[in-house]
Amino acid sequence: MLFISTLSAVRTIDDVSRFGRHTYSESKALVNCARAAAALGRTDEARSIVNEALSIAITIPDTQFIICEKSEALTAIAKIVSEFGMTEEALSIINDAIASVRKFPKDRYWARVVAFVAIAKVLSELGKTEEALNILNEAVDIAGTIYDQNDKSEALVAIAEAAAEVGKTKEAI
Repeated sequence: MLFISTLSAVRTIDDVSRFGRHTYSESKALVNCARAAAALGRTDEARSIVNEALSIAITIPDTQFIICEKSEALTAIAKIVSEFGMTEEALSIINDAIASVRKFPKDRYWARVVAFVAIAKVLSELGKTEEALNILNEAVDIAGTIYDQNDKSEALVAIAEAAAEVGKTKEAI
């Protein structure tokens, strides 16, 4: 199964490269390959692949497409870097992800909330509970501007679930 997942990720890289797009899809596929390499005990190779993914992710425009592609790629990279025990590097990358979300168009409220929720989870895993909570509060502020009540409730539920994961059950309520 792991081999098939890795092969699938590599095929994604080939498809993306053929179109000349070295962006989100390629970066995310490389993160998948790095996870596979790490699972196979090839830590040096995994780190090398992560560095390649990072070099691609930082070139993604902050305002690309309907999701925060740059921040999502950076968040995935920060997560795997933290799994390697490289906390300072992960924090640096996650700070770049935060900066990217803050540059994303204000009318893309849902994308910004989702990105901040993912970032908060990684911050929490890194032991940065207060920083995670600050990011979730920023997400609450964004959710408060959502006009559609269904979208607003979905955003607030996602934020509350993340707050509970961060260990802040009281704030989640």
